[in-house]
Amino acid sequence: MADFSQLGSVATLHAVVGRPLADLEAEVARHARVRPVRLVIPALASELDGPALPAIIDRLAEVAHLAEVVIGLDGADRGDFDRARRLAGRLGVPHRVLWHDGPELSSVATTLAAEGIATAPRGKGRNLWWCLGYLAGGDGDGVIAMHDADITTYSREMLARLVYPVVHPEFGYTVAKGYYARVGGGRFNGRVARLLVAPLLRSIRIHGGASSLLDFLESFRYPLAGECALDAAVASSLPIPASWGLEVGLLAEIHDRCDHRSVCQVDLGDAYDHKHQHLSADDAGAGLHRMAIEVAEMLQRRMPIRDQECGSGAATFVTTFERIAHELAVVYRHDAVMNGLVTDPVDDERLVAVFAGSVAAARGRLDAGDGATPMLPAWDDVLVSVPDAATAVRDAADRDHASSP
Repeated sequence: MADFSQLGSVATLHAVVGRPLADLEAEVARHARVRPVRLVIPALASELDGPALPAIIDRLAEVAHLAEVVIGLDGADRGDFDRARRLAGRLGVPHRVLWHDGPELSSVATTLAAEGIATAPRGKGRNLWWCLGYLAGGDGDGVIAMHDADITTYSREMLARLVYPVVHPEFGYTVAKGYYARVGGGRFNGRVARLLVAPLLRSIRIHGGASSLLDFLESFRYPLAGECALDAAVASSLPIPASWGLEVGLLAEIHDRCDHRSVCQVDLGDAYDHKHQHLSADDAGAGLHRMAIEVAEMLQRRMPIRDQECGSGAATFVTTFERIAHELAVVYRHDAVMNGLVTDPVDDERLVAVFAGSVAAARGRLDAGDGATPMLPAWDDVLVSVPDAATAVRDAADRDHASSP
């Protein structure tokens, strides 16, 4: 049985008992008749060949409470797009596959780029942004859920629990962030969350001092979770970070724009696993190494460190980070052993070393005044500058859909 404690500045909705899935989905379906639920899945073409995305689609085909599914497809040629369309055809609800590399959406991207919009590099953030643009061209009502395409332990309950707090008419939540136990293969996963984000937030508190944003971020049990449900109006109001700092960057934007009483986190279950990135210890431009630098940069940019004011500097900050990360690694090791899980102290120490270098690299970028993380504008703002932009995205996707066998 999970605990029911409420710590931090956002509400936590636990999985305290095993509520029957049929009961949960029936209630979501009833509320969704008034507030339609749409699902966004950013995906790479390579995921068409993996086990996760086809299994996710098969589970979604059993769901009765979805109004629409939008799959954003990156890195795809015409053959990949046609395969994705056939896969999505298993769904029993309206759906669109957005072919971001196809001629139709590429033409829209060129038009928006001429207006200084949509100039960020390709990646999950840009993929998500186009999907939100497609939905902004619709009726603009209801709930938008999003999750990754590589979840290997996907279940219908995960989706129902994610959208429940936002679709429920009496709760008043406009944002629900998922969390879960990152355990798989007999060991703790979630390396970046455990050994980068957690010690980095504690280090920022020591060197940067308390802040509302820090309190907010520390309230989330898994801030890097890709699973989130948003009121459609909130989704269209959020700028989208175009880097590996997407998840923590979105939380920062939600902090700035939403009443914190309307934000919650929800337990999605104790069995969650997905594709794992390589560490790429010797390559700062790839894998977890790149992710760590971009996440660390996003956090330090949003919560500046004041250590120079007290005569220390970046080196002292990184030393603090290393100390806290090592201490947490020991605690995680104890937790793993007590639960009969495999633990690798040598691997943890190697991760801490790479992540400490990532924190230092991110701090170096900031101290050097390097450019900020690319941000894609909120669709509310896009539509002020280019009123027909969302309609153009939807029309382009519809033309691709019509041309596919």
